[in-house]
Amino acid sequence: MKKFICLLLGLVLLSNVVCAKTVYSYDKSGNRTGVYKRSSNGNITRYDNRGNRTNVYKRSSNGNVVKYDNKGNKLGTYKTNSSGKTTYYDKHGRKVKSYK
Repeated sequence: MKKFICLLLGLVLLSNVVCAKTVYSYDKSGNRTGVYKRSSNGNITRYDNRGNRTNVYKRSSNGNVVKYDNKGNKLGTYKTNSSGKTTYYDKHGRKVKSYK
């Protein structure tokens, strides 16, 4: 799942590369766990396997990607540096994880 999110954010939100509008996620057993849908403005909405909206990813004016819950509360920010390394910070600005 980490690689999928990194790929999703890197290709769809942080650059102008065209990607599929709908992408499904699966667990290790092959069961569908959710769907990611890209809107025309580049934002991505994640839905669980029952169709409930769980997260929204929006590109900010500075190129970072901000993650929100289904009620619009900010959960954190993905920041990608010039070498392509993406780091996720929680809503308080604390570093949580880095992706290569």
